[in-house]
Amino acid sequence: MILTAVRSGQYESAARNCNQYLMHACSLGQVEAVEFEFVIISFVQSLIKLHNSMAIHGISVWLKNTHQID
Repeated sequence: MILTAVRSGQYESAARNCNQYLMHACSLGQVEAVEFEFVIISFVQSLIKLHNSMAIHGISVWLKNTHQID
């Protein structure tokens, strides 16, 4: 669903689905590294296309705080 939205230029839909996936998967504590990485990359790519730098910064802060990434 995310990949289809990104490839078809529906960046708002892709960003929304990425956000929903991340919130759901993280709340369950069941996140596979490959899927997590794909969703984060797709999320950021969509936000770049939407010219939403503040949200990209928010993802960066969230990753650092939640997952202890430096």
